Amino acid sequence: MAPKEKVVGFYMPQQLIDEKFRDAVTASLDGKCGFYEGDYLSVLGTKQTPVRAIFQGIPSLEDGLMGGVGILEDITVRRRAEEELNRSLSLLHATLESTADGILVVDLNSRIVSFNRKFLELWHIPEDIMAAGDDQQVLSCVVGQVQQPETFLSKVKKLYEHPETESFDILEFKDGRFFERYSKPQRLGEKIVGRVWSFRDISERIQAETDLEQLQLQHEMILNSAGEGVFGLDLRGKVTFINPAALTLSGYERDELFGQNIHKLLHYQRADGTPYPEEECPIYRTLLDGEGRRVSDDVFWTKEGKPLPVEYVSSPLGTSGRLAGAVAVFRDITERKQWEEDLQKANAHLQLLVSESEERNRHMTLLHEMSDVLQACQTSEEAYSTTAHFASKFFPGYGGGLYMLNNSKNLFEKVTAWGASSLLESIFLPDDCWALRLGREHLVDDSASGLLCHHVSNQLPAGYLCMPMMAQGEAIGILHLQRISPGEGNLLEAAAPLVATVAEGLALALANLKLRETLRSQAIRDDLTGLFNRRYMEETLERELHRVSRLGIPLGLAMMDLDHFKRYNDTFGHHAVDELLRTLGRLIKTQIREDDIACRYGGE
Repeated sequence: MAPKEKVVGFYMPQQLIDEKFRDAVTASLDGKCGFYEGDYLSVLGTKQTPVRAIFQGIPSLEDGLMGGVGILEDITVRRRAEEELNRSLSLLHATLESTADGILVVDLNSRIVSFNRKFLELWHIPEDIMAAGDDQQVLSCVVGQVQQPETFLSKVKKLYEHPETESFDILEFKDGRFFERYSKPQRLGEKIVGRVWSFRDISERIQAETDLEQLQLQHEMILNSAGEGVFGLDLRGKVTFINPAALTLSGYERDELFGQNIHKLLHYQRADGTPYPEEECPIYRTLLDGEGRRVSDDVFWTKEGKPLPVEYVSSPLGTSGRLAGAVAVFRDITERKQWEEDLQKANAHLQLLVSESEERNRHMTLLHEMSDVLQACQTSEEAYSTTAHFASKFFPGYGGGLYMLNNSKNLFEKVTAWGASSLLESIFLPDDCWALRLGREHLVDDSASGLLCHHVSNQLPAGYLCMPMMAQGEAIGILHLQRISPGEGNLLEAAAPLVATVAEGLALALANLKLRETLRSQAIRDDLTGLFNRRYMEETLERELHRVSRLGIPLGLAMMDLDHFKRYNDTFGHHAVDELLRTLGRLIKTQIREDDIACRYGGE
């Protein structure tokens, strides 16, 4: 701050580094109101300060002006806050741009609100069309790409006519691509304000499924065209002929099987090792009743005593309606059984991938929804309540709580909880949590034997996870998650990545909200006394005057002035005066009612 004697009588244009500043001062001297926001070089000429200034001419008793008055406000804090907010918005934009899905947000008037670069790439939309912001124009651009344009447009129209409806389907393109299309209403609180479209290119997945079906068909063709074993029997069950493939599969020589009872050599026991009576054998029964039979899964036994998985068909042989024997055709189904097992594993793996994809989509949707709601929150209490609401959706079957660093930055206080979390401490020191000490997540699988934080009770039924919430390189909170009941598997470890993502989003949103609250407080409160400032008083007084006039009730307005303030200032100095005003501010706030409004009107 420049000394008073340096400022009084100083020729101001010497210090005006911005032409617009000079114009604002000149305008005030011409009888107009001058406004300026920019950089100002102090009288001492050593510091360049961002300021907001208002200049107004002072009329003289005669015609014209006798001078001017200017009010300069240092906006350094506000500018820094704006820069920090811009960085946060840039991070959110980068997150949206990094997703693998194409995102489009449209309001209720079919105007495009937002989209990411992936959306343009997926749909091959020129940027000039998107710049127009007209969703109907975009629809006209893309409808020709899909296989069923009428159905496509009908679905879009139906969703716009029913804003509350959610939808999921798969789009097929003329160029062979496939998209998953997911749409749900965009909400601001309980109000629907638009619709969010999400598109994912699943062409590779569809191609993989097609390839899998073709592979299955190829296996079938291979099995059908492979060399099959064939042997013939007389009515006594003795071999009358046998082909080379059957000999190769069984391991026998022709002389070892010809004229022998085939059942006693190849089919004498079941797959589980129990005896297989001849009269129960489907091939033998064909010899008795002349009816053909097909068995798709059985076992023959090779010369070495090894099982040979087979499928076979037994058909009667005869002439002129007279049964003469039977012929059996069998094939080795070892490869088929292995293929079926592999197919089951592949199907199970595919189902797992689909399930994981759906779960990720659910989490992404919840993250977007939570982010939207948190941005709409006006107070920290609303944000804490929102956190508990979404945490129970993110982590069903878990309890937990959110701890935030207090204003003194020496304690973490529980601000909200969810699930069965009755054992949570209300407050704890930073050193009581291993996650804060280590600067990373701290996971305990078993509360009976793990390295417990001091703020966690050893009576927990299962493990827990502490995840630090970082903002600007500092821990501002802890996201704590508990398993409600013991269970098999390391479930907490599997949930850790999602907990980290949620904690990161919460930290960013809560830090932004805290910044907004700080800015609001600075805008309406006097820094020295903590009372509301004059601008807030004038706005509130005008509102209250209208209210009491409308209701016909009285309004009390009291003003007070400190006696001998100048003498006290001259005697004891500015520091003593500042402490006096701070003390007076605290005293006034303790003596008024909750609905009273105390403001600092002027200097004393």
